[in-house]
Order: sequence, then C-alpha cells, then structure tokens
Amino acid sequence: MATSGKVLSNALGVFLNQTGSEYDVIAGCTSASLSMEFEQIDITTKDELGAKAILPGDITWSIQAEALIQYDTKNIAGVATTEVRSSTALMTLFLAKTKVTLAWSTGDITDPVYTGQAYITSVEESAGTNEVGTFSCTFSGHGAITKVADATGFSFNVVDAD
Repeated sequence: MATSGKVLSNALGVFLNQTGSEYDVIAGCTSASLSMEFEQIDITTKDELGAKAILPGDITWSIQAEALIQYDTKNIAGVATTEVRSSTALMTLFLAKTKVTLAWSTGDITDPVYTGQAYITSVEESAGTNEVGTFSCTFSGHGAITKVADATGFSFNVVDAD
C-alpha cells in the first residue's frame, strides 16, 4: 500500500542511477525539489475578449538538491560505501558533463517514482564562518520525465547504519 496521508519531506529523496535498476541517494541532502513546467504557446486572438489563451508546448523539468558537503562516501556509521553520491562525486559528474539518470522517490516500493535523464547544470559550494559546508546543484532534464506508478523493480540505496 502506498504511503498514506501527508508525506513527510524527509521521506522524499533524489537518487542517481548506479547500475541497472540500482539508485544511490545524494549524501547529506538537506532539501530537494522537483520542478516541472510546460512552455506556453500564446494563441490569444481578439475573440478571447482580453483573456489570454494558450496551448501547452515543450515540457521542461529540473531537480535541485542542497546538501552538507561530504567528500567521502561513508554512511552514518562511518563505514565506506559505494551506495551514496558525495558532493565530490557530483562535482566530478558536472566537470565531465556526464548525463545521469535520476529518480525522485520515497524509496518505498509502493510509492510512485519520477525518473529521467539530466545534466548537472550548476553546482555551488558554500562555507560560512563556523558553519558546516554546504553545496547545491541543479539537474536539468534531458528528454522526458516519466512517472512510474510504483517502485517495483527499483532498488534504492540510502545512507544508513549498515
């Protein structure tokens, strides 16, 4: 049964494809957002009596993620793992202009998943005095984003104490 009631934001995550159907969470993520919109093609005529008329055009989408800087790939138990994507790993993908496959999901097999290919089009690291370093990145969609009714066949790796 899919997650019922209000979905807590901590349940949602940005995952990058590792191999096959296996996806890795972005390490240290503190917030993320999925944005979708379509181009508005203006078809307004005088017949609209001053109201705008549109047709939907191309769909664009993006995912933004903000996280604490983590250069290694250790989980919360301090054990090195290949199942997280650190800020340095994302920087490497950005510099190589690598197209990635993303998933926006709770990781629960019964919940919907949004997937698509994207490029990291911006990355920023910030370091204020006496603060934990943070980074943010934007993934801009390349092609369609699709909604899958549930996560059957997906494997989501999260940062845990294992």
